[in-house]
Amino acid sequence: MSVTYAQVAPHLKEYYHDNNLELWATVGNPKISPLIARLQVKNMVENAAGKGYVIPVSTARGSAASVTFSVSQGISSGSAVGNSVIRKAWTVLPKTYNLTAKWDREAILAASNPDALFDVMKDEINARIEKGRLRAAIALLEDGYGRVATITSAPTSTYITVKSSLLNRFEIGDSIQAGATLTGALRAGTALISGIDEDANRLYINDMTGNSWASGDVIFFAGDHTDSVVTMMTGLKSYLPDAAPTTDLNGVVRTNDPTVSGRRIDCSNYDIITALMKAAKRLHSARFVAKDVYVSIDDFENLSLDKDRVKILDMEVGEYKIGFATALLNTPVGPIKIQTEAMMEQGRFYMGDFDNKDTAPFLVTTGDLIRCDDFSGNELKDMATETAYEQRWFMRSAFAMPNPGAFIVGHSVPA
Repeated sequence: MSVTYAQVAPHLKEYYHDNNLELWATVGNPKISPLIARLQVKNMVENAAGKGYVIPVSTARGSAASVTFSVSQGISSGSAVGNSVIRKAWTVLPKTYNLTAKWDREAILAASNPDALFDVMKDEINARIEKGRLRAAIALLEDGYGRVATITSAPTSTYITVKSSLLNRFEIGDSIQAGATLTGALRAGTALISGIDEDANRLYINDMTGNSWASGDVIFFAGDHTDSVVTMMTGLKSYLPDAAPTTDLNGVVRTNDPTVSGRRIDCSNYDIITALMKAAKRLHSARFVAKDVYVSIDDFENLSLDKDRVKILDMEVGEYKIGFATALLNTPVGPIKIQTEAMMEQGRFYMGDFDNKDTAPFLVTTGDLIRCDDFSGNELKDMATETAYEQRWFMRSAFAMPNPGAFIVGHSVPA
């Protein structure tokens, strides 16, 4: 007698509910991103009708402090800015990542018992979860428009070229699109990556016929970009932009307010270690102590050559104690742990205290982070045009950063 889905369905549900966050952090290659491994996942109630999560932030303490009582009382009882704590609130909109799992009929029929069918289904679902973590790691380092990389030289009929530090964001089988600008319309054509040349930083394309892509174009994963619409999670580039922002973000006015606009330093004239020293000093002068910094693999390589000031050690991060290589840099304001973020573009770093529960970024969701769409009561669906079955897994979450002012971005670090 053949195995049926009904025999494994309750076990799959229990497995993915009970181990949801652990699978998210550890399935496949858990060392894709130390930032993802480190982020706390918080469960919050989303406002009605999908209006987002409200994340409060205090931007000033109020100025009713004086040795003269009448002055303190006058400020406190007045209506001017500073009479009390200044409070704002981010309205963070969650984004849905669809992670569709598919099984051919033959793969299902080959399962000789319920345990074998469970493993067949689990392997495919876990692969989607790992892919979702990879895509989320990229999104957390970008600004919400879906950018993955930029074409660095004129495309040929068979390949495009990107920066070496961004090549690992792609995998064979990824479908990509291109646009002339970050927030503009897409150019014609969707391309499938058929090969990767890690020596020449090339992505080989199955067919570039009809594509008018050019050097300087922005690359997006297919379906992840819509003109100037923020389609992805709001990432670090939005919370900590390279230039002081003059526009609102998630309902918060940021102009001339470092608490919500973050801090930044142009590192174009510094080597990586000098840049980190100056960033730590600037953050300390703003009354924040830097404990961690995330850098690209290339920048980590450059700083690790300075044996006098840098010590390499191992460090475990996150709830599931995933180990990563770490450098310890002694600065005038204390030691800072440096971690390589594999998805980070060369020339950037993010510094702060990523363990501070009041200021550190986190992922926010409602219910399980990874879920199967079973609202209709039928989680395994027959595919209409194929002899195959699918499950519609998804992740609906947002990236929240309550106090960007406790962090600093370094940009334009020379290669």
